[in-house]
Amino acid sequence: MSSTQLTDGMVLSHVAEFAYFPSDRLQDFYAADRVGYVDALNKFIQLVVTSDRIAMSAKPPNDDMGRLKETLGPLVDEAPFAFDLQDALARRAQSFAWLTSNWEQIDALLLAERFTALALAGHVKREFERCFILPEQRRESMASYVDVTEVQTLSPANLNALASEVHSLRSYASTNMDSGALTTWLLRTVTTHYRSFAEYGLFYRHQYTPSGTRSQLPIFTNSPEEQALDTVTRCIAVDVLREAVRSGHRNHLVDVALRWRNTTRAETARAGLADLTDKFAFLDSAGRRELVDDINGILDADKGYPVGLVVGSMQAIRDTISLREAHANRALETPKPLRWLYAFRRPDAVHELFALTDELVRS
Repeated sequence: MSSTQLTDGMVLSHVAEFAYFPSDRLQDFYAADRVGYVDALNKFIQLVVTSDRIAMSAKPPNDDMGRLKETLGPLVDEAPFAFDLQDALARRAQSFAWLTSNWEQIDALLLAERFTALALAGHVKREFERCFILPEQRRESMASYVDVTEVQTLSPANLNALASEVHSLRSYASTNMDSGALTTWLLRTVTTHYRSFAEYGLFYRHQYTPSGTRSQLPIFTNSPEEQALDTVTRCIAVDVLREAVRSGHRNHLVDVALRWRNTTRAETARAGLADLTDKFAFLDSAGRRELVDDINGILDADKGYPVGLVVGSMQAIRDTISLREAHANRALETPKPLRWLYAFRRPDAVHELFALTDELVRS
């Protein structure tokens, strides 16, 4: 069965900017939202490599997104987004109801979760540049923002933190914006951001990949088995980013991901992930926990583990035992359907994602 995945426009716009922005502009945006760009590239690579199709609007909002869509070619699905509830006004009303009832928890989460707070701060700074700093013809339209009368309030600590992040932008002084106007804009921006997430989380009918600003929200929080699969695909993203670095320029990123998608290595990963997904659906909670432990044990294994294990090579296993390498006994005990994971194992995947992305920005 063919699957189509939708991801936030925020994820795709990060990728388009990363690939096609002039160097000086990207460096400003990247400095303001490093976590957001790394997260978006990671998710985008996962989508390209593991999805049958990626849902995108038939009319790109800007030239960079248009170029991204054109490069992705037949991988793009322009079919209208499918929601369980088709009435847009009813969806909006119900998403506001969910948002209102969960806002205190969201506000508290931003105080407690460093990654979520960083991702939102990056989003806010990037949106400020897009709304007020870019040349007028390239600025972000705020037509889709919630009205001032619809905003949710933030705790003083969260609001002050976001305002401080915007103040830190070199471009902020040029706007002559007073504190009251900035506060209003921040509340509209943050409320709009989470209302949109609520709508997709509640009503989107198919697979949906949100950005890092919502990773810990209860409506989207992944199960342990989904988190285990995310760890696998993060390792795959490192592979692709390494190839992009070797290519010498960040605007090759999309082409590199598409080429990687068609390799035997990618086919192995897709088949293995599909197999794991089916098994998670079949197993009870205890069996799922055991499978998660197996996956994490493999992905955290010591560096230098023989890649031959991925195809069940007995010679590789014998070599491992003769050299008394770590995890040799575990290799013999690993079910053959899981051995493909050894070839994608990246114990330092998070560090590599950031380092490789930094290198591409410098290139």
